[in-house]
Amino acid sequence: MFLYKLSRLLLRFFDHLPFGLLTLISDLFFVIIYYLIKYRKKVVVENLRNSFPGKPAEEIKTIARNFYKHFTDLLFEIIKLESLPEEELFRRV
Repeated sequence: MFLYKLSRLLLRFFDHLPFGLLTLISDLFFVIIYYLIKYRKKVVVENLRNSFPGKPAEEIKTIARNFYKHFTDLLFEIIKLESLPEEELFRRV
């Protein structure tokens, strides 16, 4: 119950932040997930190798990095949707 309430509080907090600040937080979250935690990094790289067998390892690494960057940006944009006015939502979509 405590973790649920804490997570709801954190989501509400992030929900009310401006997009510029969320972008900075997303960049920090990217560093944490990609470099520190390495969340499913082996799986992502292996899937990319299987999907693009002709690509060099350096390009696979770049694609994986870009994937994680996009993933964290998308995560915070989804959180922000809760408080986004309808006009702003339609403008962004």
